[in-house]
Amino acid sequence: LPENAEDYMEYLKETDRLDECAQLYTE
Repeated sequence: LPENAEDYMEYLKETDRLDECAQLYTE
């Protein structure tokens, strides 16, 4: 996974799991 927050958000958008993964990322 990308270490950079912005790159990570782009990764989530590309994988179409933004809502699901964002929760894990922010916990």
